[in-house]
Amino acid sequence: MPILKFLIYYNGWGIIMYKNDICKEIRQSCENKTSNETLLDALHLDIPDSRAIMSAYKKKTPKLSDFSAKTQLILDSSRQFGQQKSATKQRNFSVSGLKANGALGGSFIYSKKSLDNFAAHAGYVHNDDYDDEFVNLKDNDRNLAERKLFPGIKLVKHHKELIKKNGQGQTEIQPTDESIAYIITDSTSFISGIKDMYEKAGNPLHPIIESLIKKHMINNAGVLPTMAGIAGLHAEVQALNHLLTSNDEREGKAIGSRKIGEYMRDMLESSIFTQRLTTRQAGSDFAACHNCSGILSAPVNVVTGKVESAGSNFSSTISENYKTKESPV
Repeated sequence: MPILKFLIYYNGWGIIMYKNDICKEIRQSCENKTSNETLLDALHLDIPDSRAIMSAYKKKTPKLSDFSAKTQLILDSSRQFGQQKSATKQRNFSVSGLKANGALGGSFIYSKKSLDNFAAHAGYVHNDDYDDEFVNLKDNDRNLAERKLFPGIKLVKHHKELIKKNGQGQTEIQPTDESIAYIITDSTSFISGIKDMYEKAGNPLHPIIESLIKKHMINNAGVLPTMAGIAGLHAEVQALNHLLTSNDEREGKAIGSRKIGEYMRDMLESSIFTQRLTTRQAGSDFAACHNCSGILSAPVNVVTGKVESAGSNFSSTISENYKTKESPV
């Protein structure tokens, strides 16, 4: 394999490395360049256009088309399952091309209700290795609901007033408390809860992923947005978790025992992609949420994008918005 050259760009919170052919496409697509040549321009260390980066990486990731086809197969099979008229037909329903024909544990797992819980489908490619069908983990008994809180967290509420019409058609102000974030009050219990979810999914939490989740918690001062869900449980984080575990096993090493540089190389040589399983946008690319973007920071390459808040401190955002009495989400 030829040695790959990389451009390194420092953006204030992490280092992003791009293959030289990707850099060429990024530079060609950049707009509004000044005519003045600077040292950075000469070194091609200009700030990249994120959309151009994603577009360039997609072109260099042929497996992305296979992944999109799998997402569509999941969506199509879910509709077909819903069309089965009897319980017997539903019990015997399976679809070739899905893992275990879509019937893990003996029953079809991609019903419409299940897709609402899964929300996203993720996959990865690492050199010649490809895998997919990673979906969001959800526990209906432990989540962000008031009386079913996930271990180790406390909700942060924001008071707001809604203008509504009552039964008589009169306008009235209705006060409400909206949960905009959660504080991790017991990190040990929180991580233990995540480990338990991964164990049940048959994809034990890798030590590197655990450390990335903890780093994300620290970077956000333990305050995370409810809209982003429980940190670490989304499909794309599970995809990277599986990738690192598989490479440990392939090398004949104990899980998490390789050198940190080897895990960095795994991340650098891989691409992760996520697509929607719900709403009218089902089948389209799904940008990693605030939590996933923070956990899957550089050099992890998420070709389907990250949210604009990637790398930011959500606790600081909340503090600023509380001062102005505005909701940050």
